[in-house]
Amino acid sequence: MNPARSIGPALVARNGKHLWIYIVAPVLGTITASMLYSLLRLPASKNPDKGSQTEYN
Repeated sequence: MNPARSIGPALVARNGKHLWIYIVAPVLGTITASMLYSLLRLPASKNPDKGSQTEYN
């Protein structure tokens, strides 16, 4: 779903009846994906000595 490819022709044809979905859907998808990422990611380690170190420390 590419809003640029949908908005341009709709403006030229002066047909904006269903144009709102191409503007709203990417925003809702971004919000939904960020919320799902926050729910599904692994929790941070509660032990600061082991959890915060990387292989370069």
